[in-house]
Amino acid sequence: MPRAAEALVRFAHDLGPDVIVVAGDLTQRAKVREFGTAMELLGRLPSAPLVLTPGNHDVPLYRVWERALLPYRNWKRFVSPELDTVTRVPGAVFVALNSSAPRRAIVGGRVDARQVRLAREAFAGETADVRALVVHHHFVPTPDGKGGRPLPHAARLLVAFEAMGVDLVLGGHVHRKHIHTSREIVPDGEGPGIPLIACGTTTSR
Repeated sequence: MPRAAEALVRFAHDLGPDVIVVAGDLTQRAKVREFGTAMELLGRLPSAPLVLTPGNHDVPLYRVWERALLPYRNWKRFVSPELDTVTRVPGAVFVALNSSAPRRAIVGGRVDARQVRLAREAFAGETADVRALVVHHHFVPTPDGKGGRPLPHAARLLVAFEAMGVDLVLGGHVHRKHIHTSREIVPDGEGPGIPLIACGTTTSR
């Protein structure tokens, strides 16, 4: 929706962010035109570090051979050759893990052991005030039960992320705002748990 996009640009410039996080689903069907439009819009936002991670909509759904052989071709062409990234800004470090799983799931996601190790290494010895994790798919069921199944092994993943000292998890996927904490599925941990914050859809119906 053009009006929503224009409102987003105005809001971002009024806010003057230190960092911008886009937690996946830049596109609807991972088409060249859609990626071009998304990147043009992101280019109009304030000059700040961008943290981007793919969503399940950013890989082909119906283009079966592309999904099987080159699922991230357009993402790597338009966005980044890297699918898992570490971004450091003054006072914070953001680790973005690609949870889309085009060869293992249709819309659901996965976070594997290699990515957990990447996060552990990125956060190890980190003295930043905030350690933030960006993962497109959700860890906790939504209040109304919609939005599909959460990430497999979500409780085990959150135990690992708590041990790393993660302060915040940002995501998307269900296209509705919802806020939880890791205590909902890791009830025996120490402290209040990690806030799990998912944004709604920004510019599309």
